Amino acid sequence: MNASDSKSFCRVNRKKRLTLRDIFEVELRPGLDEVVSKQNPDPHQQMLAPGGRGHDDETETSEANAYCTVKSVQEEEKRFVIRPEVAFTPNLGKIFTGQSVIITCVVEPAVETSIFLWYKDSTHLDIGEQSFTIRHTQIYDSGTFQCRIPTGNISEGVSLEVISGYLILQVPASVYEGDDVFLRCHSWPGYSVRRTMFYKDQLELNPSVGDSGLLFKNVKRDMAGKYRCVKKAEQSRVATYSDESFIHVRELFSIPKIRVTPNPVMEGDRMTLTCYTDLNPLRQNTRLLFTFYRDGLNVQRFNLSNKYKILSIQLENSGNYSCEVKTSTNNVRKKSKEIHIQVQGCVLA
Repeated sequence: MNASDSKSFCRVNRKKRLTLRDIFEVELRPGLDEVVSKQNPDPHQQMLAPGGRGHDDETETSEANAYCTVKSVQEEEKRFVIRPEVAFTPNLGKIFTGQSVIITCVVEPAVETSIFLWYKDSTHLDIGEQSFTIRHTQIYDSGTFQCRIPTGNISEGVSLEVISGYLILQVPASVYEGDDVFLRCHSWPGYSVRRTMFYKDQLELNPSVGDSGLLFKNVKRDMAGKYRCVKKAEQSRVATYSDESFIHVRELFSIPKIRVTPNPVMEGDRMTLTCYTDLNPLRQNTRLLFTFYRDGLNVQRFNLSNKYKILSIQLENSGNYSCEVKTSTNNVRKKSKEIHIQVQGCVLA
């Protein structure tokens, strides 16, 4: 048998170690340690090792017996953990008394529910709708609002402050990476001023929109902080009014993680790299693009697919792989950590 015949024989007849991820479809059932194969539904013929952690256990089989894939326990749990978010319309955390605001509980588009639970300052509200309106707000309408659905976790609190004073610094209640953020030093109608000053952490900033506005384009996480505006009364040289607000810049999508299947990777395998990231549910319409690198060199250009596949991987494909995610507008980009993939040579029969 010559070398080429040996290599062909190796590809056809070799056995490899496959994780349960390569073999079975796991159905998550709390309290059960069994994995039921869609190919063979008899739970007594397909059992996990003690502990039932399908993503950690391995079995030995030939390629011909691999019919389906397993979903990790973490991925299955994630499907059932839903955390909504509270949104204000207009998107302002501070308003004057008498103004109106619409408060909405935002969930992922795939979630189907008609029951919403609302809380203000941790006290349950008698509201069952997804959104409600507070008209002609008063100071007592101020508070921190949260929502949840029966099958999910409670949202983070979002604060509304209703002011009856002369001046408020209006900032968006929800700010995300890549947003353009407008800060408005808003005075009560009829209140005349002759100069507006902005500060962040005691550092003076120059207004960029008229006399009463400050615009930040493509904000980053480090733009978070305490902002303050000051206005001087036109009728007086000494009378000043000020207000401050805190800007929290939320993550648009998480730092990506790259995973490989199968694992380990053997010569001749069909290898798939997947780039995982979590897009914030309030920004589900954001278009994300994905790219992949090996040893710092691009192997797949940016596109909508979060997968990179090699149909028959070879030893020379070993290396350090990573992925990068960006918005279609190119204003937010994040790169994963590298993972080392060592392609293992097959054992000749």
